Amino acid sequence: MKGLIEENLWDEESGIYVNKVPDGPFYRRIAPTSFYAMQTSGPSDKRVDTMMTEWMMNPRHFCVSPAGDFAGNSDKCWWGLPSIQASDAAFPSLGYWRGYVWGPMAQLTYWGLANDDHVPSAKTARKALVSQMDQMMLNQWRTNGYICENYYPAKEHDGCSPGAMRMYHWGALSGFIGLLDNGFYN
Repeated sequence: MKGLIEENLWDEESGIYVNKVPDGPFYRRIAPTSFYAMQTSGPSDKRVDTMMTEWMMNPRHFCVSPAGDFAGNSDKCWWGLPSIQASDAAFPSLGYWRGYVWGPMAQLTYWGLANDDHVPSAKTARKALVSQMDQMMLNQWRTNGYICENYYPAKEHDGCSPGAMRMYHWGALSGFIGLLDNGFYN
């Protein structure tokens, strides 16, 4: 599987793993799924570094600031790791899988980052992602008492994304990665 991912899903032009239409071309809408290949230990250190610097820690794409302090993020992509890159034309209108922030995506991305922790930019991105997801979840918990099904990516939004359940188990994965990162669960 690792070899097939490396052979078929890396897009040299974009510098990231890209989903494909079955038996067809790349599907150019970039999502956090592009980082899941890191769970296989297949990507080279160079590919990992490219994804971290050009995509994950880029405020135009996935808005994970290197220090986990939101520096450089726009108010519309404040919390980081939206379910579609912030520069996609589909992001501004948002939708169920078009820009909201999801705990399961954060968890799967975290595992990939932890797998490539020997790459300095992946280690930086892991720590920053943990910080931003934790702050996002705690902001909703402390403000509203919510653990959201999914989270609105904007800085000043006062609740879960429209239509999302306000108390949903997988929303807590946004904070659970912080527990994992601090060694509380092994």
